[in-house]
Amino acid sequence: MNIMAEAIEKNVEELEQVAEDRRIFIANLAHEMKTPLTSILGFADILRIKRVVNDEERQ
Repeated sequence: MNIMAEAIEKNVEELEQVAEDRRIFIANLAHEMKTPLTSILGFADILRIKRVVNDEERQ
């Protein structure tokens, strides 16, 4: 019975470490994706505004 309890305790510790690693990975990924995504969205907005202005000039 003691062996089973030790195995369960070891698995719980490993799962807790995996959960912590996942949390850190997601936090870093969110930060790393935010910076380039902001630039992409900014350029897309500029292109959208330019297109609207060009369409208005044609009419």
